[in-house]
Amino acid sequence: MSKKFTYYGGVQAGLLPYLTAYWTADNIPTDVYTNNLGGAPSGGLSYNTGINGQAFDFLSGNQQAYIQVPDNDLLSFTDGVNDVPFTINMWTYYYVKNTAAGNWLFNKRLTGVLDEYQFVYARSLNAVIFDKISQGSNSNRVRTQSSVAPALSTWEMWTISSDGTKFGEKIYRNGVDVTASSTETGTYVKMINTSAHVRMAAGGWTTSGSLKHRGRIDEVSLFNGTELTPTEITDLYNGGVGKFYPNI
Repeated sequence: MSKKFTYYGGVQAGLLPYLTAYWTADNIPTDVYTNNLGGAPSGGLSYNTGINGQAFDFLSGNQQAYIQVPDNDLLSFTDGVNDVPFTINMWTYYYVKNTAAGNWLFNKRLTGVLDEYQFVYARSLNAVIFDKISQGSNSNRVRTQSSVAPALSTWEMWTISSDGTKFGEKIYRNGVDVTASSTETGTYVKMINTSAHVRMAAGGWTTSGSLKHRGRIDEVSLFNGTELTPTEITDLYNGGVGKFYPNI
């Protein structure tokens, strides 16, 4: 049975070959694109009004609510030798900013030497950060930090893009580059392809309420192997509801 592909920002036809996964959150936890990477709800996950249709609602309290996606090579940003370009794009809505570690959005981490990357709102920095982790150990990483913090009680589109180089990540809010800095901790060499799963809205190694996202997430898309240009990211933001592309 074919599915109608819709995207709030209007994924341009030229980008579709690079689209790896797409979670619409329209009352379904799974990736709806051709790779069928899956996704399973856990805890108190529910659905609520999204930026387009429905959204994942992870609630505002300590409920253990998250989406877990099984390990797949398409979720790792490496060709086995070097990092590769990628883009992660999603719409977020914050009920509360966690007072401890922050709001976890999208990460591929587990335990020991099974860390790859994390996309997080860090309360201590009052900024969105993206950490790419070297050789599976979080003590060796490159952190890219935003110059602005997410707003409460409003939908915003956040994008992490990378050209695959050591300091190649950028952070966008609503289609605008808001990258503040990229810094190295320890020694960064490259990401490795681990067996860790991906989690949305919780740390991959814990279900602690101090790490969860207290809010909603919608229209999550992953492009593995390409860095969207500033123009393409702006097009995603400005595209608006109702851009339909051929059945997939």
